[in-house]
Amino acid sequence: MTINFCIVNLFCVGLLITFGATDNVTSTLKKRDTILIGNLIFSSYGFLNDACKFAEQAVLDVNNAANLFPLFRLELDQCLPNDSVVGVNTKLWDYIYRGHDTPFILIPWIDEDTTIPVCAVWGCIVNSIGMQSDFDAKTYKYYTKAVAENSDVSLVFDAIIQHFKWEKMGIITANNDIMPNAASVFREKLAERNIESYADVLFASESHDVPDVIWEPLKGLRIFVSFALLEVDFAKVLCKLHELGLYGRHHVLLAFYYPFATLDLIDKANHGCNSSQALEVLEGAIVCSQFVSTTLGIFTGHRHFSTNKTYDDLAHILKPTTPSTARHYQALLYDNMWAIALAINTTIQKYGIDEVKNYKHNSDKNKTLLESLYKNLLEEDFDGVSGL
Repeated sequence: MTINFCIVNLFCVGLLITFGATDNVTSTLKKRDTILIGNLIFSSYGFLNDACKFAEQAVLDVNNAANLFPLFRLELDQCLPNDSVVGVNTKLWDYIYRGHDTPFILIPWIDEDTTIPVCAVWGCIVNSIGMQSDFDAKTYKYYTKAVAENSDVSLVFDAIIQHFKWEKMGIITANNDIMPNAASVFREKLAERNIESYADVLFASESHDVPDVIWEPLKGLRIFVSFALLEVDFAKVLCKLHELGLYGRHHVLLAFYYPFATLDLIDKANHGCNSSQALEVLEGAIVCSQFVSTTLGIFTGHRHFSTNKTYDDLAHILKPTTPSTARHYQALLYDNMWAIALAINTTIQKYGIDEVKNYKHNSDKNKTLLESLYKNLLEEDFDGVSGL
C-alpha cells in the first residue's frame, strides 16, 4: 500500500501538545460520534488472540488521530472467547437481526461458512484475515480479505494450465482439513472446461508411511499439481516424484508452497530422499503460496503513515510464544482497521456522519451507503506497518 508519509499532520499534533492544547484535543475526542465495528474473531488460538490485540491497538491509534478523523471514533467489539459455531452465529444474529447494527464485521481465517453468505444478503462488509471454507472460492458481495486464500492459489494454477493449454495432468493432495478444499476448487475450474485429471493421488497428511501403490497412476504423466502445505507432506511429494523419476526438463510441477519450509532438513530416513534430491525436483518448478504476499510484510522496518510506528514498535503486544512466521496476520489486521477508518472518512464526505453511524441492516435505502463504504474501502491506499 502506498501513500506518502504525512509529516505535516504529525508535526501539527506535536505542536498542539507542546503548546498546551491537549485539552482541545481531548475535547475533540469526547465530542466525536462512535461507529461500531463488528467482531467475530475468536481469541482461543494464540495467533488469533494476537491479531485481536493488534486490531484493538489500531482502534486506539485511529481514535487518537483526531486530526485525521475529527468527526468519529471507532468502537471494536471484543473478540469471542472461543471458536464455538453457536457463539459466532449468535453474535452474527445480534448484528443482523437484533439491532446491534454495524456495516463492518471482522471474521477469522477459518470456518466462517455462515457470515459471508448472510452478509451478502443482508448487507454488511465482511473483513477476513483469510479464510479456508466452502465459500472461499465464490464471489460474494461486500467481502474483503487481508490475506490470500488457498483457493487463490488454485485459481493461479488454473490460469497457468489455461495459458499453456495443458489437459493431461495428475493432482497430488495431502488429506487434511485444508488442502482437499483447495484441490476441489482447482478441479471445479478444470471441469468448467471439461477437463479431468488423469490421476488423482490423495495421501494421508503428516504420514511417513504412504503406500507406494497410490502413486502408480502418476507414471507416464508430465504435468503435476501438488496441494501439500505442511512441510512433511511437501517433502513426501518431492521425494516420491524423485523416486519415480518424474522430474527434470520434460516434467512440470505446480506446487502449493509454504515459504517458511526448511527444505534443507529433508532426509532419507524421514522423508524418502535427501534435501539435494528434493531440490532437484523443485528445479524449474512453479510454486505458489497464499503466504507470499504476507511474507513481504514480515520485514519490520515499515513505518505507518500516521503513527510513524513500525511492526517492531507494536511487537510488545504479542505473547512470547507467538511464532515469528505467524506475524503477518497481526500487521495486516492492524492496517485493515486503518483502511476501514479511512474508508469511513471518505464516505462521510458525501453521506454525512449520521448516515454511517445509524446504518441499519434491514433498511434497503442504506445499501447505496454500503456500496460507497465498500468501494472506498477497496480503493484505500496508504503506507502501513505491514509494508503492503
